Amino acid sequence: MILENKKYDIKNKTSCDCGYEFNVHDIEQLKRINQAGFYGNAVRHYSHAKCKQCGKDVILLLKQVGQTYKIIDIATENVKEDTQSDSKNVNINENDLDNHTGETNNESKEFICPVCEKVCKSQIGLNSHIKTHQNN
Repeated sequence: MILENKKYDIKNKTSCDCGYEFNVHDIEQLKRINQAGFYGNAVRHYSHAKCKQCGKDVILLLKQVGQTYKIIDIATENVKEDTQSDSKNVNINENDLDNHTGETNNESKEFICPVCEKVCKSQIGLNSHIKTHQNN
């Protein structure tokens, strides 16, 4: 898998090699994947993360479940120069990421908060969410 112009190996698990089990609290910054067919369109977000036990950098591949996210898989940076591609090989560049705040994603009909970049499923939900920032 190629993400942000780096090669990553998908691990087919949600735990680090040292045994640490990643959870939603390990998400650092949520980023959007605009690649059709990635994990059957189940995985639409990812985040960089660092293992709390060994300090290894990983990518968390995330599926939105209601108002939270579930870690579907992890990936680590590939240190090998020339590797065989697998069936999950995806090329994602920075231009493919939807980090534009306050705009909708026409493909998935999501609405993104211009303040905190929270993803809402409807305009009504976004309007309701934006009111939480007015008290700050």
